[in-house]
Amino acid sequence: MYHKLKGVTNHIKKQLIKEDVIHGDETGINVNGRNEQCHLISTKKYTYYFHHESRGFKAMNKMGVLPKYRGIIVHDFWKSYLKYKCEHALCNVHIQRELDNIFKKHKQEWAKEMSDLLYEIKEHADCARKQDTKIDEDTIKTFIEKYHSILMKGFEDNPPPEISKDDVVKRGIQAQSKSKNLLDRLATYEKEILRFATDLRVPFSNNQAERDLRMITIQQNISGNFRKPHGADVFCRIRGYISTLIKNKMPVISSLYAAIEDVPPLP
Repeated sequence: MYHKLKGVTNHIKKQLIKEDVIHGDETGINVNGRNEQCHLISTKKYTYYFHHESRGFKAMNKMGVLPKYRGIIVHDFWKSYLKYKCEHALCNVHIQRELDNIFKKHKQEWAKEMSDLLYEIKEHADCARKQDTKIDEDTIKTFIEKYHSILMKGFEDNPPPEISKDDVVKRGIQAQSKSKNLLDRLATYEKEILRFATDLRVPFSNNQAERDLRMITIQQNISGNFRKPHGADVFCRIRGYISTLIKNKMPVISSLYAAIEDVPPLP
């Protein structure tokens, strides 16, 4: 079955390269006691899983989608994605978790204000999407001004530490706080964070990828591991085809039988 689905997998990859918006994510899998990775690229219509021993740029290149892709990829800010020339959109659910954690632990008001603002923008984006329109430019401008104002408050609450030359020599460069790291990301990647509002093809979160990875997590919870790397490769290819069939409302069992006969239906 694995070899018979090679053509289908290549077809799915080609279709993903043509999509306006795709989702990327990855999760750890146990392969004979080693922590390896199941990478994912997906949309509402297509699912492509790929097993590799590593998590980063090398694995993503070998998948064969992102080097050729020029649309928008939604992801959780794993920096390997940012090396590609396509456009990027960051998952705001992950950002809001960090904001909520900062507010609960450190009582920094800017974090709550930013979280509330992102939800407010999301409501406007959802409403515009339902009405098949866009958020008007004046409203976008107002949101961006609020965004910048909140960032200023955050940076005032989290100034960079004062480090003398002697401290650098003795201890190295001091690590920033999680609050400061998040503020830097919010400032540097403003366009990617707010892309869900300026381009309504882009969702607020990376929920599509998280849903598609759930089956991999279930497999790991049930079986515990893959005995050999090839077993992980086989599972990823067959499961990706099944997921794609389901998304396109195509019959699974008859399609798998057809694949055995070397005529798998193409979604």
